[in-house]
Amino acid sequence: MLILSRIPVQDLSTILKMIVLHLVNGELIAYIFLFIVCLAWFIQSKVARRNHSEEMNRVTKEKSQLQNMLTKKKFKSSEQ
Repeated sequence: MLILSRIPVQDLSTILKMIVLHLVNGELIAYIFLFIVCLAWFIQSKVARRNHSEEMNRVTKEKSQLQNMLTKKKFKSSEQ
């Protein structure tokens, strides 16, 4: 953004026209696909991390409950 603010207005309009021309010709389609793929990867990895964290919390609770039930003792929890 800083670079765009330092470019003269006439040059900026020329650059934007060139970008639009390349988009119309289909020359920048790979960059658009790259952006979409990177965005999808970012969202998918965020969802996967959240799901993994929730599953680990669930398994930890079940394990603690089972330990307490089988030994008939109350163990200290590290979740405090």
